[in-house]
Amino acid sequence: MSLQPLKTELEKKKQAVNLLVAVLREVNEEKTASDVWKKLESLYLTKSLTNKIYLKERLFGFKMDPSKNLGQNLDEFKKMTIELANVGTYEKLSDKNDVIILLNSLPESFKNVKAAIQVWQNFS
Repeated sequence: MSLQPLKTELEKKKQAVNLLVAVLREVNEEKTASDVWKKLESLYLTKSLTNKIYLKERLFGFKMDPSKNLGQNLDEFKKMTIELANVGTYEKLSDKNDVIILLNSLPESFKNVKAAIQVWQNFS
């Protein structure tokens, strides 16, 4: 019996705790929840053009991972749309664009579903 998977898992947890401690150190002096939030935003929410381009490329290039279930894939997609919306008021995509991106993200095995949705959309 190998202990390697257990060691790997413990190492991941150790890294997560170290990250949490580092973040807590950054906001330790803040007095209110609002101040903590503003500090975290200033540290970790990059609103630069480069970041916006990166987020859009990631979202528009999104492909569902066949090794994950539908819920996990949709969670990943939703996280990306939220990240994009958080970098600017005008960065949120319309629901129609979300649908187009999701349809294009479906694996090849869903081609009939995609075609049916596209035909149905043309008649509505």
